[in-house]
Amino acid sequence: MPGEVLMKTVGITVRHVPYQGGGPSLVALVGKHVDFATNFLPACLSLIKGNKLRALAVQSDTRLKVLPDVPTVKELGINAEYSNWIGLAIPAKTPKEIVEKVEEMMAKVAKDKTFVDTVATTGDEVYFMDGEKLAKMWSMDAEKIGKLMTELVKEAAKK
Repeated sequence: MPGEVLMKTVGITVRHVPYQGGGPSLVALVGKHVDFATNFLPACLSLIKGNKLRALAVQSDTRLKVLPDVPTVKELGINAEYSNWIGLAIPAKTPKEIVEKVEEMMAKVAKDKTFVDTVATTGDEVYFMDGEKLAKMWSMDAEKIGKLMTELVKEAAKK
């Protein structure tokens, strides 16, 4: 999806080469079987640090601490942000007191230096959002990706 967001925004068409995950796509990229790939940072950070790959830009809305010299797509004039994130969900009818306790616990973990440093070793960063903020972001992401998928299906039907 990050590649599709980028291509749609820039207005280019490239041949999509499907792989079963980030690992195989990175092998193809390092082996020069494909010209570029969009991958999530934990999968390719060691290849970037080892000078096997060159990061041209990140699709997050801010530069990454682990790659401070790599610009965002927005800095390059391309509005194609796409971030990978992980959220914690619990059943909808969970009592409010339990929801609050879980949010309190997660906020504490998100500030824990050992946890933050461990996550940082993969190139990821920790951003805590309470349930309300996460639900809003989830909804916005779902709408954006849903629209893109609808466009892609329509385009495929025309071919």
